[in-house]
Amino acid sequence: MTSHQSTDSSVLHAARNLLTGHVAVLPSADLGAFERFTGELIAAPKPENAVERHLAHLYASLQWRIHRAAAIEDTLLSIGAMEGASVRLRAPDANAQCAIRQATAFRAGAAVFETLARYSQNLFGQSTQVLGQLQQLQAMRAPCSGVEPRMTAAVA
Repeated sequence: MTSHQSTDSSVLHAARNLLTGHVAVLPSADLGAFERFTGELIAAPKPENAVERHLAHLYASLQWRIHRAAAIEDTLLSIGAMEGASVRLRAPDANAQCAIRQATAFRAGAAVFETLARYSQNLFGQSTQVLGQLQQLQAMRAPCSGVEPRMTAAVA
């Protein structure tokens, strides 16, 4: 449930969640992927009320952020590999050279990777907690409606 606000000349696009009022500003390619990814995760547990929809939306958003953090980590390692490409390494093959350049980038930017790891761990903990709350609400509702909770584990 989003409302788009953008212009043709804009590189970034905004989507407002009509339930929470949260505005996500993302590049246009990411916005479509964000909506597809979170849309499936929000629909999966079949939320039946506002609280369940809110928890499903929060869970989906946290999952998106976990995956985005992993992509940032991959990109940081790739940048390090590209920056290290000019350095002559005596490694037996291209894969070994790439691994050495990535390790060098990791060593040089250890604080950034540490921060990213803590961020990811925090998101995963929040995601697990939100999913637990959603499942608990649905379990309390299940005897009344005959519906069993659909999601049983964290995605990330």
